[in-house]
Amino acid sequence: MQDNDAISFFMAMEGIMESNEVDRSLWAKLLPSQLSMKGMKTLPRLTFPETKDYDAIKRAILASFKLDANA
Repeated sequence: MQDNDAISFFMAMEGIMESNEVDRSLWAKLLPSQLSMKGMKTLPRLTFPETKDYDAIKRAILASFKLDANA
């Protein structure tokens, strides 16, 4: 993940996961290894249940970059 293009990162990540038929329940486990340091700094702010929810992690990271689903 590059800090200057979080939207493209998530689009690519989701496309790769879907094309490789990775079960969505595993996405949250695989995501941290692909994050930048700025993205990683968001994870400790999440609750334990949120850390297991890909969409919650994505929302938190986009918010930290001051982006949202509309961006």
